[in-house]
Amino acid sequence: MKKTFLPFLAVFLCYYLPLNGQQLRHAQGEILLKLQPKINLHQWIDQWQVYESKPTQLKVQKEVSQVVGIWLLSFDFTRIDENRFLEAIRKSPGVALAQFNHLIDYRATVPNDPLFHLQWQYLNTGQDGGVAGADFDMEKAWDITTGGLTATGDTIVVCIVDSGIDSQHQDLSRNLWVNRAEIPNNNIDDDNNGYIDDYRGLNTTGSVPNDNISGDPRHGTSVAGIVGAAGNNALGISGINWNIKLMVVTNGLNTTEAKVLEAYNYPLSFRKRYNETNGAEGAFVVATNSSWGLNFGQVEDAPLWCAFYDSLGFYGILNAGATANKIVDVDVEGDLPTACPSDYLIAVTNVDRRGEKVQAAGWGLKSIDLGAYGEDVYTLNSSNDYGPFRGTSAATPQVAGAIGLMYAAPCPAFMDIVKNAPNVAALLVKQYLMEGVIPNETLAGISVSGGVLNINNGLLALMEGCGSCPPSTNPELVKLTDTEAILKWIDFDINTRTDLRWRQTGTTNWTTVTNATSPYSFPPLSACTSYEYQLKAYCQADTLDYSAAIIFRTDGCCEPPIQTEASLSGPTKATIAWSKVLAAMSYTVRYRPDDLDDWEMVDADTTVLDLDGLLSCTNYEVQIRTNCGGEISDFGSSFYFMTRGCGACLDLEYCVTDFLNSDNEWIERVALGPLNNRSGPDPEAYGDYTGLSFTQLTQGSSYTLVLEPGYSGISFGEYFKVWIDFNQNGSFQSNEVVFDAGATTNATLTSTITIAPNAPLGITRMRVIMQFQNVTSTCPFTGQEFGEIEDYCIEIVPTNNCNTPVGLDTIAVGNTMSRVSWRKEPAAVDYFLRYRKSGNSDWLAAVVNDTSFLITNLAICGEYEVEVKSRCNQSQSDYSVPLVFKTSCVSHLDDPRQEKINWQVSPNPASDHFLVEIKIPELRGDLDLLMFDPMGKLITRFPIGRAIPGIKQLQIPVSRVAAGLYFMQIVNNNIPLSTKKVIVF
Repeated sequence: MKKTFLPFLAVFLCYYLPLNGQQLRHAQGEILLKLQPKINLHQWIDQWQVYESKPTQLKVQKEVSQVVGIWLLSFDFTRIDENRFLEAIRKSPGVALAQFNHLIDYRATVPNDPLFHLQWQYLNTGQDGGVAGADFDMEKAWDITTGGLTATGDTIVVCIVDSGIDSQHQDLSRNLWVNRAEIPNNNIDDDNNGYIDDYRGLNTTGSVPNDNISGDPRHGTSVAGIVGAAGNNALGISGINWNIKLMVVTNGLNTTEAKVLEAYNYPLSFRKRYNETNGAEGAFVVATNSSWGLNFGQVEDAPLWCAFYDSLGFYGILNAGATANKIVDVDVEGDLPTACPSDYLIAVTNVDRRGEKVQAAGWGLKSIDLGAYGEDVYTLNSSNDYGPFRGTSAATPQVAGAIGLMYAAPCPAFMDIVKNAPNVAALLVKQYLMEGVIPNETLAGISVSGGVLNINNGLLALMEGCGSCPPSTNPELVKLTDTEAILKWIDFDINTRTDLRWRQTGTTNWTTVTNATSPYSFPPLSACTSYEYQLKAYCQADTLDYSAAIIFRTDGCCEPPIQTEASLSGPTKATIAWSKVLAAMSYTVRYRPDDLDDWEMVDADTTVLDLDGLLSCTNYEVQIRTNCGGEISDFGSSFYFMTRGCGACLDLEYCVTDFLNSDNEWIERVALGPLNNRSGPDPEAYGDYTGLSFTQLTQGSSYTLVLEPGYSGISFGEYFKVWIDFNQNGSFQSNEVVFDAGATTNATLTSTITIAPNAPLGITRMRVIMQFQNVTSTCPFTGQEFGEIEDYCIEIVPTNNCNTPVGLDTIAVGNTMSRVSWRKEPAAVDYFLRYRKSGNSDWLAAVVNDTSFLITNLAICGEYEVEVKSRCNQSQSDYSVPLVFKTSCVSHLDDPRQEKINWQVSPNPASDHFLVEIKIPELRGDLDLLMFDPMGKLITRFPIGRAIPGIKQLQIPVSRVAAGLYFMQIVNNNIPLSTKKVIVF
């Protein structure tokens, strides 16, 4: 694919030098010259010593640029017509570019705005206790561009997602974006973007979006002023961009995640349309600014939010995000959005006028990209006013503004990349800004770049990369199978050719494709093999080096599926589905309740499997392996799902507020009976602790309740209230209040909760609310509220809830031993097991803390019976129905199968895994490999499968097993055949 690319140097001069015909426009007798590669300068000059029969006295004055190869030449302009001389030089062979050495007029790069001297972040001379030079070098950056338009005439737009804006501010109104495809106030969606009358932008705070962008203008106006207050207009202050268009999405500062995504969707839809129509429709949005976020927000809890930045980036939008105004390592504690891993997000922390990171500003070596000056920076206030603004909220729009200014750089080459690969261009802008940071001791080791934003350096990096020969860009494998690969990339019209070379990784010889064209189909490749490729671009005047190698692997590996999901159709049924593996002939699925050792194994010919007969309200673990004919993969990573039937607490949906703020006060501790949870502040001011073990409360019993508030600073007066959904209908009613503090407090509360003797049995939900001054409802939706909600699962049980264990069965039976197991009883503290030989009257007994037990010293060929019962805190269950089993009648010494089992374990000792090789004889049934600790406790069980004669190899992982002595045992139909000692170190 070829795209238009204009040589940078000529257009740069046209852009930069608006000349007045009445003035001398260049230094007379001087020419700037760039020759084609391999042209000898001095030989070339010798050819021009005479022009039109007149001596020129052409000679070299200096080499202006070694990197680009530009020379300054002088000649006697009094003897020849310099215009004709220049034109002749331009047309001569071997010349890439030639021009006069133009005179540059001084251009004012310090705006005439009267309050500019207060904007220390632009030009820090040490005013008000600052450190001179701790600034963005804006007077130098504005030498390159003051913003507004790209080199190809696109109107640059930055989207401000915030609380609202003062649209009538005298220093802002001219730079506000409007949707000119929409006719205001006609109640019609004129541009068919899904929003009616969105002429001035979008307000998402109400139930129906509108374009009333005013909202609460205090915060948003200050943010917008940093990005784009009108500059050099002899009024107030200047934004980073003197001219730009600011798209405003009023979203509030306390909102829901759905509103966040809706807000981001607005600029995304306009940029997407702009790209698809080549600028005929939509808007050229290059950045969003988010001077807000969620303290301690966890990335794993917000996959859609974090992924949306990749969607924005795909269409060319970078995103500036403010980290927490707290003393917090967001890599450890979490933060949204700045901990999101997207490459298209620039996470910003706050730096003051002394060039030091503000103490109460988040950091993170993996998450926070850079710092920006944002402490007491002078900007706009609402109501046509001006004043200081601080925090990461002020630092972040400095980055959003810098992004907007970067797109105004006079570099047509860059804009060619923007138009044809907008995502690549966005990443280049981020790269240039990161490369241009000023190293800073207070950010070293706690941020990605270790430095502070310097806008001038970022622009210089972009301009330095604005060469006349662009590399092939945006390589992408559009097809990849086990033997096929098709590669696409983007070339530009100025590229005369592109070479491609590729090889199998680990080999030395490249296969070179001269003058390759996109798309390129690789010749047949080997399955499940890694390859690497590089691209090399040529231009008439230059040749680039090969690009960095990009590695890919063909399909066809015998490996476990990488995606698994479960859908539930009832308390005992689930459907498991997984991604197809190309090399698969079939699959083996194994599953179990996650508190048991034994697996259920099922073979499947498709990628969907229906499971039935499951335990209700049970967390299951699933692993899948792939059978590829002669090769079998390992079992893949565990996948978990919980069956239904857990009662109201988990089966019903309870309302959750989105309007609480727990920055300053939160629920620190909740204790009730066996429950004792100390949590601290939770994301979104909501703690969902229903995943903890169910807290059992007995009918008619009383329990001590402890509630403790937590504070970041000042101890406010908090009101506590607790509900239990006794009727299990998914809502909390006034008659379900089990605790009402009756007054505010800043101390720990202790009370007693009594469960009614007739309270409905089952698992239901308990809600604890702590709210500043008063608890307004079970789901506060009234706006800005302070406090927190925590939810727990409560199981109401009868007075005697100590149930008999179920599932008593044998795991392995030998000549003189038998291991038995049973299912866990939730209320049990431990178990009492007894066994005897059939016909005997006396029992042998043991107290067991696990759900399995190895019975030893049994008689060969003897019949035994065993029973087990639960022992709870204040009661015991009945014994289970007796399990009858019979030990093996043939000793190991006499068992002919013992001699036929030939197996080896290596290495032994081992630290990572054991390799077990078994020569299987003629046997019936299934074989299993068991591993026991020195006390005889079963550690794990590895199914070998049907006892088909031949050699079988197993890899037994032990990296998570504690160092020590263990026993491995081969079992045939639960009969032990052979045992070996192994050592883990």
